[in-house]
Amino acid sequence: MPAAGLYTATASGGGPVEANPRNVAGAVSKPASFTRVAVVECQRANAGDPLFNLDTRSAVADWRRPNGM
Repeated sequence: MPAAGLYTATASGGGPVEANPRNVAGAVSKPASFTRVAVVECQRANAGDPLFNLDTRSAVADWRRPNGM
């Protein structure tokens, strides 16, 4: 597992943004972990533009709790 922290996803190429739930399926269960959503489906993005920031610190803390509680 990667270290907990703040990760930023960026666009790898320019063009319209397409919905792809596989890219964020692991994070969707913890919506509060998203700290910023910068683009939406069909919005144009340039290569290197930030798509979203994901703070995994709280999710890692939850995984370490006994019995998941």
